[in-house]
Amino acid sequence: MATMIFAMQHNPSEAQVAAARAMGAYRLVAMCATPDPAKGQGTPTEGVEYLGRQALLNVPDDLTLGRDWFIAQALKIVDAVGGVAEGDIVQAMGQQQLAMAVNAAARRAGAALVESVTKRESVDMVKDGTTVKTSVFRFVGYRTLYEF
Repeated sequence: MATMIFAMQHNPSEAQVAAARAMGAYRLVAMCATPDPAKGQGTPTEGVEYLGRQALLNVPDDLTLGRDWFIAQALKIVDAVGGVAEGDIVQAMGQQQLAMAVNAAARRAGAALVESVTKRESVDMVKDGTTVKTSVFRFVGYRTLYEF
């Protein structure tokens, strides 16, 4: 049975969890903290194990960061989720080089790599009597990340 690893700073949606389960994931692990509805963070998604380790996904604004830093950080992320194994599924989002390093470690372990496919919709939001067009992204499903 596979573990779905959400290496991202936000709460996975119910649709993302359902899609992960449809792909065979029995364990769902998210790097982010458990959402707190009292703080306007939404509600926890049922069945997700929240690690509260989203700080590992932060990349300093340091132009001198080298390849070794990204590899070491990716390995800390893999360690935080309890390792990645063949048959697991990984969705890494965020800073591009860190996501690439996490994906490389997961690929070496035999994990499947996926990305979210979302539909962008323009919605009129009214605030203080002013209408503002806002982009809303709706999850459609997962697409395999290919190695190029």
